[in-house]
Amino acid sequence: MSTPRVVVTGLGALTPIGNTADEFWSALLQGRSGVGPITRFDATDYPTRIAGEIKNFDPLAFVDKKEARRLDPFLQYAMACAVMAVQDAALDTEKVDGSRFGVLIGSGIGGITTLLDTHKTLLDKGPDRVSPFFIPMMISDMAAGQVSITFGLKGPNFCTVSACASGAHAIGEALRLLRAGDADVIVAGGAEATISPLGLGGFTAPRALSTRNDDPAGASQRHKHLQLVPAPLGQPHSECRHAGEQGRPCRSARTLVSSARVRCQDRGRVRSGEIRPRPEMRPPRWVSPAARTCWRCPAGCEAPAPACFDQL
Repeated sequence: MSTPRVVVTGLGALTPIGNTADEFWSALLQGRSGVGPITRFDATDYPTRIAGEIKNFDPLAFVDKKEARRLDPFLQYAMACAVMAVQDAALDTEKVDGSRFGVLIGSGIGGITTLLDTHKTLLDKGPDRVSPFFIPMMISDMAAGQVSITFGLKGPNFCTVSACASGAHAIGEALRLLRAGDADVIVAGGAEATISPLGLGGFTAPRALSTRNDDPAGASQRHKHLQLVPAPLGQPHSECRHAGEQGRPCRSARTLVSSARVRCQDRGRVRSGEIRPRPEMRPPRWVSPAARTCWRCPAGCEAPAPACFDQL
């Protein structure tokens, strides 16, 4: 039985280098950086004073004013990207079976801005002033929940929480559900809004962020990480066809091959004991068995690379 094919039908993106998927992709091709001085709060006392902030974003273009006040920034970003993805797919959600339409949106932290604001309200004004929307605004799963409420979707709905891989895991789980036949359409991706006093402090404490404040555009090229606010979503996810009909390695395998240093002429030297096999001659352990099947020798050998590795 062949594996069902899954394709992407629509995209939405809200990032430091573009507020649409087209703007985002164009900026990537041009090599533009979205990192700059932090403007959301006074970061003077922090060792890191730069971040990748979303710029010129108007939530009222996607939700009404009353609803926007009830949504944490990460929820606003998720809603905006979901709307863009659905529109890009030219999908009429009213004509799709809601029970077969799912939403999987990952978030590593969720509504940290709402948490900080509500905690301040609690300390300053007491528990009676805590908003009844506090929990729905804060929990990570509310991004998927809010999108499903807006579009009337009743299919698989949950949040993946796995730090920086949350959005990627959401897309992967969406692919699994679609192939398993648990849904026909899924909005999948990730949303985050961590640039806040506590968020920045949490990342700077273990020295996880770049301190090249004088060169924001080049800060991530040599130094550790930068704090970003990404919120890309897709609908749904396309498959990578390992060892397809063309007899060529798939894109992911080619990317992996580009970092390998395998040379066919080394095989005889290894067998004779002249040189010892280098670790980089083999696919890394994290390469899946499926990717190994389409890994080919970058020196042009006709045989799949696993054959070369076996001889090594």
